[in-house]
Amino acid sequence: MHRTLKIHTLLFVFNGILLASGFTVLLFVCLWALESTAVDQTEANLKSFAHSLVKIIPQDKKNADIFIKELTHSDDSFRITLINNDGTVAADSVSKPSEMENHSYRKEVRLALEGKEASSIHTSSTNGKRFMYYAIPLSTNEVFSALRISMPIEETVFFSSSIKNIFVISTILIFALVLIVSFYISSKTVRPILLMKKATEEYAKGNFDFHLNISSPQEIAELAQSFNSMTDRITQNIQSLKKVEQIRKDFVANVSHELKTPVTSIKGFTETLLDDGINEPETAKHFLGIINTQCERLINIIEDLLTLSRLETDDGVLETVKTDLVQIAKKACSNLESAATEKQIRINFSSSKKEIFIKGNPGLLEQVITNLIDNSVKYCPEKSIVFCSLSENSGKAKIIVEDNGNGIPDEYKDRIFERFYRVDKGRSREHGGTGLGLSIARHIVNIHGGTIKETGRSDKKKGAHFEIELPL
Repeated sequence: MHRTLKIHTLLFVFNGILLASGFTVLLFVCLWALESTAVDQTEANLKSFAHSLVKIIPQDKKNADIFIKELTHSDDSFRITLINNDGTVAADSVSKPSEMENHSYRKEVRLALEGKEASSIHTSSTNGKRFMYYAIPLSTNEVFSALRISMPIEETVFFSSSIKNIFVISTILIFALVLIVSFYISSKTVRPILLMKKATEEYAKGNFDFHLNISSPQEIAELAQSFNSMTDRITQNIQSLKKVEQIRKDFVANVSHELKTPVTSIKGFTETLLDDGINEPETAKHFLGIINTQCERLINIIEDLLTLSRLETDDGVLETVKTDLVQIAKKACSNLESAATEKQIRINFSSSKKEIFIKGNPGLLEQVITNLIDNSVKYCPEKSIVFCSLSENSGKAKIIVEDNGNGIPDEYKDRIFERFYRVDKGRSREHGGTGLGLSIARHIVNIHGGTIKETGRSDKKKGAHFEIELPL
């Protein structure tokens, strides 16, 4: 997995390089100064080196011992010793600390343990040379109490000229590396900012398909991801608004059409009656019957529109009571028995339990079941069977209304719950449908926290199959 760099990490690296370069330059100057320093300046040089060394020595004993041994590996002209507050040796650049004697009796060590810097000259018992010893207290160090550095008085420089030349070359290389890294970091920092500027220009043009592909630094990558998420949401909102606007236009067009058809019919037959048609009793009676039918259709459309409006206005707010779905479904089947009998259609009701209770609105739930069964009765051929079954499982009540009519083609199943949408517009109007029944049913089921869908019969036979699930 690709890891992104944080801005503060980049800054830390950059500043670290600068500090390392500065420290390298400082050491180079010290080396140059030490090269021309006489024996009487050895103490000052030891002091300067000791204070510089404090800043870079590791804090734990093991690493400190390894560090100072590696530090003096290429040049044994000086010796570094770290001393605990009891005088025992914690780390030494030459010997094993455990094999060395207690140093608390040494003057420079004793004074350093007391918090003072001190130096002394005496002969080493190891090689017989006279050494300058310089010790400083480690007041900020939590492990060691004193740092002592020593070197033979005969040595006038810490490092040889070959080491100095290598050091000079290394310093030049470090500076070159700093320039390269600085350029790289600047490029890495500026590039995503330029990309984000490009993104804002594209968004200003209305191009919300433009996506940023930035992986580092992490903060800018996260910001770019936020930009991408924002544009995705804007695109979705635009699409939703377009869909809502299209639905609104379709709704206005459908309402106008649905209302215009019966009104036109009423107006036409009324005009005929006014033009002496009323003087022909049989014709007048026939025309008045048609006018009455169209008025009923108008009333049904208006009532369904009002129902939809009320459901949308009070979405999620219901007057609910403990309701037995079995009794409601039986009542709906009973109310439609007469209409079914006229077409020799049998309504077959069944339930897995005598009672299935939910918290709901009885009137609205009865309207849902009635709408589904009524559709089946209207659109099924004569001598058909309409099934209405109830069951309870996994904390949900399931209502199934199934018939053996023409069914609903797959391409229309996502749209049948839209207002005024009809699979067969001619047949729907012929049977007096308003085109709002399924839309009303969906709203009622949704505000009860349930779902409604048309899946087609499970036995693959011809016919519609509606399923409603409601929480118990």
